[in-house]
Amino acid sequence: MIKTKRYEIKSCDDEELGIKRKFPLEFSVSFDEAKEMRGLVFFINGIRNADSKSYEANLAKFVVENFQVACVLVEYHCIDFKPQHGCKCFIDKQDKENIITYLKKFEERIGIKINLGDLLNGDEDLNEAEINKLMFDIDMMMITLKNQGRVSRDAKFPLSISTRPLKEEYQNFGPMQALDILNALCFLKQNAPFKLSKDYKTLLFGTSHGGFVAFLAAKFAPYLIDGVVENSGYIQTVFRLTGLGKYKDFVEFPEAAITHPQTNSVYICVHTKTEFNLDKNSPKCYTEAHRRIRCCFDEEHLKIWAKNHRGVFISYHSIKDSLEEAQNKVNFFKRLQELGFEARLNLIRAESEIDGRFIKDLEHGMGMSMRELFKRELPALLERSFTHDESEERQVIYKSENLEYCFKETARGIELKIKRLD
Repeated sequence: MIKTKRYEIKSCDDEELGIKRKFPLEFSVSFDEAKEMRGLVFFINGIRNADSKSYEANLAKFVVENFQVACVLVEYHCIDFKPQHGCKCFIDKQDKENIITYLKKFEERIGIKINLGDLLNGDEDLNEAEINKLMFDIDMMMITLKNQGRVSRDAKFPLSISTRPLKEEYQNFGPMQALDILNALCFLKQNAPFKLSKDYKTLLFGTSHGGFVAFLAAKFAPYLIDGVVENSGYIQTVFRLTGLGKYKDFVEFPEAAITHPQTNSVYICVHTKTEFNLDKNSPKCYTEAHRRIRCCFDEEHLKIWAKNHRGVFISYHSIKDSLEEAQNKVNFFKRLQELGFEARLNLIRAESEIDGRFIKDLEHGMGMSMRELFKRELPALLERSFTHDESEERQVIYKSENLEYCFKETARGIELKIKRLD
């Protein structure tokens, strides 16, 4: 009989920013209580849709029924960060500065002064009602200017808007999310509510951002992960998804950009809340050290990674992927092979490879059926033999510019300690 058990455990605080976590880590594990489980298989979703939870639950049940493994779903840090998840929109001080700066340039271009009232004054955040009023005022302004012939009929005014994730979280982009996966894994190794076979496998299946998180988890604790199978994962930080775009150029680097559905004149540039910034004088400045630890394709780090454990890496990637250039993925997998990893990249190049069942298009994600991916790759991995040396040092250290990141396995899970080198 298949059962699903939910857990709440203590996971990691944010060591990079010195922020204490306010809510426990939640995850679920589905298993067949009548059988010995052949593996711990994690499905790591990327950017969720509104109905993703039911999809994930059904997928977990399918995996347990067909492969005699336990399937784990982790509500990793900042997994719910979109308005469709219940997140709220707001405009903060930086958003106001962005709008005011753009407005001044806009005024210079059209040759007149614009009065948008007092909403953009002060440092207080604007709530959703105030944002709606601001958008209405901008829309009315643009309609007037269009009627006067001062701007074109298809002109749009961009608005910098932020979203606040659930559970008082923020976009850390990678490390805390990967540590959540690893801490759920460590907990289940010690407290599994089912019997694990002696040679059980630990496998991470991810899609899009979930593939990126899976790679990072394998980087931070290589000795714990037997294999990563992923679809359309990126191997480095996608800057516009970090929430930092509004500190650089809110129009050029939005996380998402849409025309407001009730107007034709307001162009909304959305950024998830982040505690990082780009101010070099700030202790929260996002630096080259932070970028490198989040990069899977870092030559110095890859060599350290390879010395600790060489898991199996299997990837599916479209030649037309918009988030990670296919050639970057090709180069990454070539380097993995040179360093002794077993790594296979399935590069989808042509329309003829679209079968309508497994692969549905050549866009990011390829509309891929995860059930088909499990059926194609999981059976062979479960038949493999992976060697684990329990006497090996259970920590990995990566030097990243002026920071040293030490990921160490303890009785409570994977612990991160950061030391400054300057």
